[in-house]
Order: sequence, then C-alpha cells, then structure tokens
Amino acid sequence: NNVVRQGIVGSDQLPNVLSDDPALPGAEDATVTPISAAALIVAELRDVLADDADGNDEATPGDTLEYVAVIRNRGNKGAQGVIYRNALPAEVLRTGTPVATTQGTVTSGNDTADRTVVVDVGAVAVDEPVEIRYRVTIDPALPPTARSITNQGVVATTSSDDVSTDDPDTPAAADPTITPIRADVVIYTTLRDYLWSDADNNRRISPGDILLYRLDLYNFGLRTADEARINMSESQRLALVSGTVQSSGGTVTVGNAAGDNHITIEFDAIAAGAHVVVTFRMEVGDVTGLQSIAMQTWTRYLAPDASVFTVFSDDPDTALIGDPTVSALFTTQPPVVSYLPLLWTERGD
Repeated sequence: NNVVRQGIVGSDQLPNVLSDDPALPGAEDATVTPISAAALIVAELRDVLADDADGNDEATPGDTLEYVAVIRNRGNKGAQGVIYRNALPAEVLRTGTPVATTQGTVTSGNDTADRTVVVDVGAVAVDEPVEIRYRVTIDPALPPTARSITNQGVVATTSSDDVSTDDPDTPAAADPTITPIRADVVIYTTLRDYLWSDADNNRRISPGDILLYRLDLYNFGLRTADEARINMSESQRLALVSGTVQSSGGTVTVGNAAGDNHITIEFDAIAAGAHVVVTFRMEVGDVTGLQSIAMQTWTRYLAPDASVFTVFSDDPDTALIGDPTVSALFTTQPPVVSYLPLLWTERGD
C-alpha cells in the first residue's frame, strides 16, 4: 500500500544523518508515500508539566503531568475502527480530571482507579487530527531511586498494524515519551540497523553483507552524566569494519584501529539535553543455522550523587524497552515479505 524511503548522508568525519519527512513532528522520519487507497496512521504523545505543586519548575513527585496524544491519518483513505490505548506507567496516578477527546468515546480512564486510558475514536478522516488529553499525578510515594517516567500509547485500527506513539520532542521516530523526575540524569539510547551493502544483491541479510548501525543517545534529564562510556562487545557472528566508528561527541578509544573487534567511546560528561549520534558498520559472518542476529550496546555513567548506572540500548522498532536490536536472516526464500532499508551512496558502496 505504501512506498517507504529514507536517504542517508555520510562523511569520513561525522556520523551518518538520516533524511526526514518534514510533514511529521520528528526529525528523522522515513518518507511514506501511499500508492493505493489506504489509511496511514501516525501518532504522537507529548508530556506537559500542568501543575508544579512545589514550584521548582521541574517534574517531581506530587506534580501533575498532562499527556497530549495526537492521531493523524496521512494516507489517502479514511481509517476505520481506530482505538487509542495507553497503559499508564506505574509511577503515576490518574487524577479526577476527565479524559478529553476531540472525537470518539472514552471507554476507560475517567475513574481514578483506572490504569489504562482507552478512547474509541472511530473513523479518522485524512488530514483531520484527533487530540486526546488526560492528566496524571506523579506518585508522591515514589522511592528516591525513581528517576524517570516512560510512557507510550498504542493506536489500533481494523485495517492495519498497531502504531506506537512518538515523542515529538526528539528526532527519533516512534520512541517513548520520557519525563525526567527529581531533576536527575536520564540516559536513553536507541540502536537501529540498516543493510548498508548487499554483497550478493539478494536484498536480504546474508554472509558478506555490511550492516550499518546507528546509536542515538539522549540525556533527557536535567543534570549532567559524568565519566560516561558507550560499549559494544565483540560479536561472534559480526565483524567490526575497521575505521567506520564515528561519534558526534566523546572520543572513540577502541574501534577504529586495525584488529579492533569491540567499541569503546568515552565522555568526560554528557550534558542535560544532549543528543549523541554514533554510527558503525559490521560485516556479516557465518550465520549457519540462525534465523536472526542481535546487537546491543550499553552505556555506563556517574550520576550527580556518584551512583553508577548502566543503560542498555533499545530497539525502537519494538514495543519493548531496553531490548536488543534484532536483524532477521534469510538464507532461503523468506516466508513473508520483510522490509529492511537498503542504502546507496554516491560512491556506490
């Protein structure tokens, strides 16, 4: 029903940059063009500090957040049977303020005991957005170890796959909405995979192909992460392509020398609000007997109170948080149609 395209710009000095669909709120969305009569649902979820109970201009326990979900149909046909659902994070409580929607019926969420907000939106016409608003209170009894609230809604229709909401305040697509609390450090990383070089031109991942990985690291918090380090261990099935590790910040201490098989990038500090981009390439080795290969990085840092934290990268293409990035392998004809972007450059590599 759709043609999905995304370009990439690379250099020998900087990490690769993805093209963006300017019609969407994020900064790195693929451009989707409908080629037949079909709906195309996109959704975003924004967090707003609605009531700052202690007046410190920061989200802290006891404050009230307002979530604003916007559902759009960017296809060329109306979407039917649209339902918005948001399972509320454990760190928040529903307030007595009713759920407000510009269209449809609220079927769950108006009782303070409700843990899920559900709105039966109905039909969504092309280019006629639906806005849903609801408020929550950050649990006053949160333990001191609670540092952020992660929330993501889901939009279901009768004619297409479920769509996860996107945080419009970040460049990444379909990422959860993260609210820092207690003015702390909140590190979140995503790891995406791309088929960079298809050695045998079979349009699937197989031995000899080159995968491009892109890591996006965000500090959503209001404090600096000190002595941070991004790590990637050696892989038994993937070989690091020498000289391809590029980072928009920090220093690549391991990964670009001949014979390096793992990656280490060190930072003196990662400031509040910072966004770091890292790209690297891996050559596919022997994958006999495997149906997929997984890759995951981890970031270790010091919080302001000298506590040490470790954060694992997240595959943004799944609903899970903190899961490895999995690439499907097909050594024979695939049983279903699968999409993984194939990227070309001016140099032809």
